[in-house]
Amino acid sequence: MSESMVSKTTAGATATTGKTTTETMVQDRILFVYEITNFGGGERVYLSLSKFMHAQGIPHRIVSYYQGIRLQDYADWPVKVEILSPKRNPLNKAWTLKKYLARQQALGVEKPLLVGLQSVMHAATFGSKDYALLILDTPSLLTTNQVQRSALSRLAAPLRSLLFERLTRRGVHQASPVIIPTDVMADEVDSLYGLRPDDA
Repeated sequence: MSESMVSKTTAGATATTGKTTTETMVQDRILFVYEITNFGGGERVYLSLSKFMHAQGIPHRIVSYYQGIRLQDYADWPVKVEILSPKRNPLNKAWTLKKYLARQQALGVEKPLLVGLQSVMHAATFGSKDYALLILDTPSLLTTNQVQRSALSRLAAPLRSLLFERLTRRGVHQASPVIIPTDVMADEVDSLYGLRPDDA
């Protein structure tokens, strides 16, 4: 992960010193990741962000719906994690995220960083605003396996795709800044959602 991307995604975060444990928790910068299932490229990016923020004295947490691994076990610095554990239903997940972001905003937490288009789609579902977005994968890099789907599910797929596209477009336009690793990926996001991210 480039230093410029790290700097952009943590822009606006400030170091907090001399505060009690409770106050520090309240001021943690939020890095929201949809789900962590194993340790791969995305998880290395999350930890790169965490390491940079730790070095800068910026308190933060990595928050997700679920975590299949202990992300902190892959770091040699303190990593705070928070697992929201909603019911495994898209609307439940989106509502849980809405309430969580609203609660953090009420506590005075700085603008959260959402990672991934699925995260921002859920944020848009119930109208969350005032967040930054880091896109690591564009739709062309994601594949959908329909082999195991029922006939009814396959028929409903176009409607789901349309809904996903509209919610994602709304969510992307609510984010500031929107950061993406490459110029080619930025071109794709611009063509799909009508907004060109800052590439690192």
